[in-house]
Amino acid sequence: MCKVTHFDPRCVASCLAVCLAIAHLLQAATDDDIEMLIDRVQKETIHILDDQLTSEHKEEFLWYTQKDRILEELNLDEPRSIG
Repeated sequence: MCKVTHFDPRCVASCLAVCLAIAHLLQAATDDDIEMLIDRVQKETIHILDDQLTSEHKEEFLWYTQKDRILEELNLDEPRSIG
């Protein structure tokens, strides 16, 4: 589904991570706390998209999905970047 709606590999990774998190929560497939769920989703996303993400994209994905990241650090309103 993510490849149908997104072209940029960074967007595909974000979409996949959200889908995996929702799937785990709906299936109650984990009794983990939110930090463990985030770690699990990060690892699964990188594993699934391994050959489609550059090392730089993997590092960027992990930076943006760190548990201790705050919204202001994401700079989502930057006019010259995707976000």
